[in-house]
Amino acid sequence: MIVNVGLGMLSGLINNDTAGSYTAVDYIAIGGDNTAAAAGQTGLLDQVQIAASTGTQSGTNDETLEMNHEFSFSGTDTIYEFAVFDGSTGSGTDDMLCRSVGGGISVVNGSTIDVTIKITFADA
Repeated sequence: MIVNVGLGMLSGLINNDTAGSYTAVDYIAIGGDNTAAAAGQTGLLDQVQIAASTGTQSGTNDETLEMNHEFSFSGTDTIYEFAVFDGSTGSGTDDMLCRSVGGGISVVNGSTIDVTIKITFADA
């Protein structure tokens, strides 16, 4: 779900954001809360990690953005939430473009999760 702040980010980036409020959204964050995504959220509810992603565009008009990062773990956790941010701190500091919640992935020391977030832009 693209959250309210994310809508403003897209508008500002498309408009070249002359006020300098927004920067590229190229960080993926993961977290441990399974509360449903809502438009008014501004960060993950239990951020566990954040990292720079690699991104590619595809489609007839480059309308699909695919971001990826492989996260490594040194302890145990359950990952439910995923988000895209415009900075390396994430929740509470940087602007969040979107957030989604899944069924939960249990991790232990030495585990890795390869996270891919795919956003496709389409007309109504």
